[in-house]
Amino acid sequence: MTKFRLYATHNEGNVRDKLGKSDYSYWFVLKYFESLMPHLGETEVLTNPPARPADLDLAEEILLAFTPPHKVPNEALHYAIPVFAWEFDTIPNESWLDDDRNNWYHVFRNSPGSITHCQFSAEQVKNEIGDDYPIAVIPAPLWDKYAPLAARPRMDKWSLSVDGYVADSWNPPTDAEHIEKTASNIDFNGVVYTFVFNPNDGRKQWTEAVTAFIAAHENNRRATLILKLIQSDPVLGVNAVWDVINHLGEFDCRIVAIQSHLEKDAYDQLIAGTTFALNASSGEGQCLPLLEFMSAGTPAVAPCHTAMTDYIFPNTSFIVENTKSWHSWPHDPRMLLRCFRFPVVWDSLRTAFLDSYKVATEDSVRYEEMSQNATRFMKDFCSEEVLLQKLDTFIAQVKSYNS
Repeated sequence: MTKFRLYATHNEGNVRDKLGKSDYSYWFVLKYFESLMPHLGETEVLTNPPARPADLDLAEEILLAFTPPHKVPNEALHYAIPVFAWEFDTIPNESWLDDDRNNWYHVFRNSPGSITHCQFSAEQVKNEIGDDYPIAVIPAPLWDKYAPLAARPRMDKWSLSVDGYVADSWNPPTDAEHIEKTASNIDFNGVVYTFVFNPNDGRKQWTEAVTAFIAAHENNRRATLILKLIQSDPVLGVNAVWDVINHLGEFDCRIVAIQSHLEKDAYDQLIAGTTFALNASSGEGQCLPLLEFMSAGTPAVAPCHTAMTDYIFPNTSFIVENTKSWHSWPHDPRMLLRCFRFPVVWDSLRTAFLDSYKVATEDSVRYEEMSQNATRFMKDFCSEEVLLQKLDTFIAQVKSYNS
């Protein structure tokens, strides 16, 4: 039986301090896979990458490196399988800073195979490496964890317990520049949109989301936008976000920025109370929050590009139009324009806020259909049963390719 070793650059001991920093989300993906791997063999989560010879027998041991390909440790390059997310239309195929790993072609050609989380990413790899290279599309296996929430009835009124930093447009912070950490119970009602994101991630276009939401619901006290921030530093998180919102003038709709680690019960309550999961990103390699909310039966307001082309459809979501613009590979200090990103169209986002609100308040049948479609589709997309079969097939392919 094959032994699986799982490695990420962050670990259980430091990941909370790394929220919002480079590659923090890889640890959470590893944790989802950790529940899956024991079905296929003995599993161990490593704090540091092991030192193993290049001729390691893949029939006996496989290392899954949850990290961008250019951060796979050199000593593990010939036997590690990168498990990575990617959201641009080309992969890095040049070296810089005297490190061949920055050229992903070098990494992939020296690795037994790779796992990515969406068809879009896999296509970019195959375009560069060729169709013979073993690469599997396996999203995080999270449906089984969140699907039970779909049975919860939608509530017009609910509350959320938060021990952290909160900025609420209906109850603004006394000191807008230095928001204090407090324990509070926040009451919500009406139609609630939730956007889970890192405010320092330039892809997320959160200012476009906030301004489009206000433009759509400026005079509507029944519309709420929750900004659930993933950031360990309040100065870079809630204070920076609130500074922008504080300069947008007066509006009746509600915006609540929350920077706090939510334990399972609180996060489940957030999902169960949310009417629509929101995404306004210019690119996604997977987007765990959308997968979590949609697995729980929460329809989305989101664009349909990059990873989201796998699961954003008209029967589950209100689709936001996008354009495309030149961009550089995010880890390339040369800032050379080598790929495209896909920014949302602001006016389309505003329209999606209006249309979704109308369905939530006036067409309960369609809303319920969208909810059921979301959790049903996610079962086929990211349930353990489905992904175990894909992973088993991929491992057999890797062993055959490298024999």
